[in-house]
Amino acid sequence: MDYRLEDLIDIPLLQSLQDKLNVVYSFPSAIIDNDGKVLTKVAWQDICTKFHRTNSECEKECIKRDKYILEHLQVANPAVSYQCPHGMIDNATPIIIDGKQLGNFFTGQFFLETIALDNSSFVRVSSSFIRTYFSI
Repeated sequence: MDYRLEDLIDIPLLQSLQDKLNVVYSFPSAIIDNDGKVLTKVAWQDICTKFHRTNSECEKECIKRDKYILEHLQVANPAVSYQCPHGMIDNATPIIIDGKQLGNFFTGQFFLETIALDNSSFVRVSSSFIRTYFSI
């Protein structure tokens, strides 16, 4: 029988657990099924959800990142990490039940202190996207 992740776990209970952990230590995370449906999420960064994901040109880079992560999950040991073109780090670990991958646990949307960011490049790209967004 084919099961979906949401058929096997109590999503509201798991969301509640993530919310409570977030109070102790805020850490962006999500559980996303194989169809891309977000089952739980907490502490997502505004820069991703309100800027990158809402601007069609920016979102293209986000989708590339999503595809990269999904294409490399088969070799996750134990996770796939990726720095998106916007400088953010994302990680994913497959959720496997009875030998079948039913979804992924994502963490990320953060900058690592060890990564040297090119602020001028970020400002230039952001300015370009803001002008496009507001049709300036």
